Amino acid sequence: MNDTLFDVEESGHRDMFLANVGARVKLTRNKCRISRRVLSERSGVSERFLAQLEHGKGNISIVRLKAVADALGTSLAELVRDERRPECESHTIPEWRAHPGAIADLYRHATARDQALVIELLVGSRRPVPA
Repeated sequence: MNDTLFDVEESGHRDMFLANVGARVKLTRNKCRISRRVLSERSGVSERFLAQLEHGKGNISIVRLKAVADALGTSLAELVRDERRPECESHTIPEWRAHPGAIADLYRHATARDQALVIELLVGSRRPVPA
């Protein structure tokens, strides 16, 4: 395959992937309520590069991204997860309405963090019923 053609076809996917990674870093940093300065100090990655990363412009090395993930208290996998499903998997995973136990299946296959978020949402939504 022609290298130039490959680069053109893949550049859109790379750009979107980098933008998603940057957005996850920013979202996680905001959830942790820490500034870029603090994240920079904890990870050893410059504030300027973190800003570029969060805006989808910085192509960070895996080692530096691991340092950022560690500083945020999250996993590298969480920051780089690809939400696209391979076609071969798309028909083997049931839709959430496919059968009566589908929601339980989704919960069972969720990460521990996602399960904790579900519990927090469910418990937080329980309000006393007015008399």
